[in-house]
Amino acid sequence: MTTRTERWLIHSVFWGALLLLIALATPYLRQRLSVAMTTGETLLTLAAVGLFLMSLAGLVGVFWYLNVQVDARALAEQTMAEQRQRIEAMAQRQSALAELELAIHQPMELTRLLERVTILARDLLPAAATTVVVWESNREPVAFSARRADSRVVPPGLSALGPEAAPNRWLREHHRVLVVPDRDQQPSEIASWLREAGLRACVAIPLEQDGVVRGALYAWSAVPREYDAQALEFLQALAVRCALVIERVRLYEELQQWNRQLEQRVAERTEALAEANRQLQDLSLRLLQSQDEERRRLARELHDVTAQNLTAASLNLAQIHPTTERERERLAECAALVEQSLREIRTLSYVLHPPVLDEHGLARAVEWFVEGFQKRTGIVVRCEAVGELPRLARPVELALFRVVQEALSNVHRHAGNATVCVTLATDRDAVRVEVADTGRGFPSTRTEAGGVGLASMRERMRQIGGKLQVDSSPTGTRVVAVVPIGREETASA
Repeated sequence: MTTRTERWLIHSVFWGALLLLIALATPYLRQRLSVAMTTGETLLTLAAVGLFLMSLAGLVGVFWYLNVQVDARALAEQTMAEQRQRIEAMAQRQSALAELELAIHQPMELTRLLERVTILARDLLPAAATTVVVWESNREPVAFSARRADSRVVPPGLSALGPEAAPNRWLREHHRVLVVPDRDQQPSEIASWLREAGLRACVAIPLEQDGVVRGALYAWSAVPREYDAQALEFLQALAVRCALVIERVRLYEELQQWNRQLEQRVAERTEALAEANRQLQDLSLRLLQSQDEERRRLARELHDVTAQNLTAASLNLAQIHPTTERERERLAECAALVEQSLREIRTLSYVLHPPVLDEHGLARAVEWFVEGFQKRTGIVVRCEAVGELPRLARPVELALFRVVQEALSNVHRHAGNATVCVTLATDRDAVRVEVADTGRGFPSTRTEAGGVGLASMRERMRQIGGKLQVDSSPTGTRVVAVVPIGREETASA
């Protein structure tokens, strides 16, 4: 039952009882008065009047008591409602702060967070409108405003909330909360500014970072407005979170700038390193090409000059006729030395640049080199060809021949007493050359790092687009060179 209903019921009962009392007591009192006037019995008449007055007083007292109880209960209910409303407001504010705290630690743009702060302040405060404004020394101010749907208050625009606006200057100077409950009771520059803006009251909380005010959180009102301690505490909590958001965004922008600078430096260093690698590869290519040209020149010089000279010397020695046995022996020794030197020079000339490679291709050149290698070193080498090996481009054939040459040279220097198998294989897409021995091998670290010979083989394979794989163990070493080829390469070769 509501208080209004209770009051109506109490008043109805009171006036009904009062009318009933008057209606019942009036004939009796009138009779007693007439009897008292005729017979003189005043004592009984006075008793009746007193009883009537006591009944009337009791009825009024009950009426007053019931009204007081209703008022007390109404006041208690009002107090409880206010307390409940205050508790609900506190719960809503705490929930809003917790939600904002979660949003701060999630990826979200600064504009969305500031808009969220503005809306929370508008919905949870007795304010017609709220505004968050942020300014930096090297940026244009950024402002976000939100007003209630039933309010005509329009917050000041961006130009009115710049760093030089009166409230913002006051915040930068004092570094504390600005509270103006009524502009007419606080004549000042801020009051004049509020009057020009069409506002009556405001609360401003500074957004401070490292002792510098970077912005403010405002609550506006078109009528005088008092804010309790809880509302001010809620505004300050919002302002603290705004400042954290702004600081986080500033640090993130600085981090992004450092990342961009670092990425630029890494790109520059990478480009410089790539250029250095290109120059090194070009230098290595020119070095290998110059080596091949020098070998070709030396082979030609040995074959065309030195070998011809030794041949002429041999012919001249054949035309000499010694007279004594000792002279004939020495002449025979000289002729044998010349013949041996001629053979070695021709062999060296062919090793430096085998003409059979240009004339008959890779397979015949490898067979020729293997035959000579067995004769010179005594190492047993088996040469196998899987499939018919087509003619390849000259750089490809020369690179594969040098790989076989260098691999057999390593076997002779490091493998010890070993047997070797050289395999040449081809298919539609690649040519594969394998040199495998049964020697003592060498450590894996040396396989990965490699000496000059391995580095030379790898570089040759890189130049022609091939791959080199070297596997070594105590039971032997295997060198595999694979070069992808196309039909046009084999056809053009």
